[in-house]
Amino acid sequence: MKKILPIALALFFAMLLASCQMENGTATPTLTPNASSTLTGSTPNGTASEDKSIELDKTCITISKGQSDLLSATILKEAEKDQRLIFVSSDSSIAYIDQKGNLIGINEGKAEITVKTPSGLMAKCAVTVTPKEDPFDSFDLTNAEKLNWASYINEGIYADEKGNITFSPSIWEFGQYLKFGSTSYRVYLRFTHRSSSNIPQRYTFPTICMEPKKSSYNTYTMNLFLLAKNNDGTFCPIEGEAYDIEYIIIKKSTKQPLFYGTFENVKALDGISSSEYYSPSVMPGYLPKNDGEFYLSYLAGEGGQIDGGELQAHEDGITGYEVTATAKAGYKFYGWNDGVKTPSRSDVVSAEGKNQYKAYFIKDSRDDMPIANMYIFTETNRPVNAKTYIGEDI
Repeated sequence: MKKILPIALALFFAMLLASCQMENGTATPTLTPNASSTLTGSTPNGTASEDKSIELDKTCITISKGQSDLLSATILKEAEKDQRLIFVSSDSSIAYIDQKGNLIGINEGKAEITVKTPSGLMAKCAVTVTPKEDPFDSFDLTNAEKLNWASYINEGIYADEKGNITFSPSIWEFGQYLKFGSTSYRVYLRFTHRSSSNIPQRYTFPTICMEPKKSSYNTYTMNLFLLAKNNDGTFCPIEGEAYDIEYIIIKKSTKQPLFYGTFENVKALDGISSSEYYSPSVMPGYLPKNDGEFYLSYLAGEGGQIDGGELQAHEDGITGYEVTATAKAGYKFYGWNDGVKTPSRSDVVSAEGKNQYKAYFIKDSRDDMPIANMYIFTETNRPVNAKTYIGEDI
């Protein structure tokens, strides 16, 4: 009993003291786990924490390669509302975001977008980029007519008198529809490269969609302007190369296919490179761009690849995100076509320039050196291939 009394008295005075502190406003309340979501700055252990006084309109998003979306951030604390927002991607080679919140899927994979302010407010969005579904494969061709024969003028893809890089198929069946106007129809094209020294054989490019134009050649021929004025991002074939061109013609109002078929071994004729629109490294069938933006593109020569987004779209004067020229096995990076010798680079987009860069690779001489086919004669006079002893004591 004598031991219990002092303990009880101590507890009584402690409670009395706490009560006085609360009345004077000097007590420090204990934070519950949920209370930390409204704090700014750092957690007790000094690590940065996500802050609920700023939020994104999406916390998790899935987009396909080449698809774009907009992330909007809202600062909830009135005193912080005038702060600048900073958008950052954990991996710009997968998901790229600009400082306006415009998000683009670059390559398949996962990344995290963070929006923050100079004072330390922070919110995050998880991004998953999936492979792009090719619209060419999404059409139901059950009721469409397959055309086994069709021709085209000028023996291939050509540059017309205005410099427009053009493909002009003559399809009698579709010509009956063209009589009533071409704006009601759309043509989907998918180019497959037949062979090349720097493009994998049978490489199929992303599908493009175009409005056919009536040709003055005859009533059955349409012009498909692949590259022309105010149409600077459809598809540019490489001069002298050949392509198989699959096509589907649909009615715009119903999106129902009318005709489909394939033009085989269509050559990009000599002379198209003289067109001011000729831009063979720009093949943006999978990357949209807005008005006022320009394409920034990177190509890899034989023996390498571009990591980090080989095709980008930015406004004039904006620095694109970094890319790296990576050598494949047996090759090493040599340099860029403009003289840059470092494999990683980022470039400022220019409204006046072509904004195209190509990386070159050479064979690694160490992998190229053959092992001499020499023989050593043993005491028994039996020849032994010297390759057997490489790295060994003889």
